[in-house]
Amino acid sequence: MHIVLGATGNVGSVVLKELLRAGEEVLAVTHSTRRVEELRQLGAEVAVADINDAKTLKQIFSRGKTAFLLNPPGDVTKDSAQEEMNSIRSIIDAVHNSSFQHVTVASTQGAQRGERIGDLGSLFELEEGIRATKVSATIVRAGFYMSNWSPQAPNAKEGKIQSFFPRDFKMPMIAPQDIGKFHARKLMEPPPNDFEIFDLNGPDEYSAQDVADAFSQIFNRAVEIEVTPQPKWMETFESFGFSKESAQSYARMSEIALKRAYESSIQSLRGAVTLSDYLNETCNRSQS
Repeated sequence: MHIVLGATGNVGSVVLKELLRAGEEVLAVTHSTRRVEELRQLGAEVAVADINDAKTLKQIFSRGKTAFLLNPPGDVTKDSAQEEMNSIRSIIDAVHNSSFQHVTVASTQGAQRGERIGDLGSLFELEEGIRATKVSATIVRAGFYMSNWSPQAPNAKEGKIQSFFPRDFKMPMIAPQDIGKFHARKLMEPPPNDFEIFDLNGPDEYSAQDVADAFSQIFNRAVEIEVTPQPKWMETFESFGFSKESAQSYARMSEIALKRAYESSIQSLRGAVTLSDYLNETCNRSQS
């Protein structure tokens, strides 16, 4: 039995479907009762659990031999970094002394130790916590999710998108489909002897200008980029409803990404889905 956390999310849903398509038994874990029937119709067993409830998670994990582990983002209106650390401790506690033969962990490229650096810091702590459990693990450090641009589609349709990075700054990006398929494949393969880390990116690096160009092709109109300069990052995040603590975390994380202040993993792989194909598919799906 494979356990899948975040089974209704962008990546977890792909992991779930890929495993089911291969005829594997899957137990989907979700925090909401609204999607339970949908998951069952796909062929999965379903467990509803609060990610912060380590006792319940441990009971669920006792049924599986492998697991896809994903930590949900913290509430940005609160101290998101602290919230993420709380759920990470719960996941690690539930994995400890489990019967898992192998787990895969959704992490991020640039994961590193540090205070108030958003997912870069919290997901590094998840990696290290899983390492300490001695369970065989595959860590997948993915690039910037292409899906982060999807909410800007309505604005792009009106001719403008917003970026925190310079319009021509290229960065690693990856489609959720490629991430989920890689995790599912790893879960079905023989487990590694110990602990392995992969960087996983798309077929190329992309910039905000590439995003604007892709939207321009989709909507058949010019799309401008409104770049938020770094000195305005904090106040812009706060204008979105972020707490001061969360705004600081996201601003520092963005600075590290801009400066490329991190080391790449020894093992680096690329997915197949291009940025233009991803955005085109996403926009077509939302309009259908």
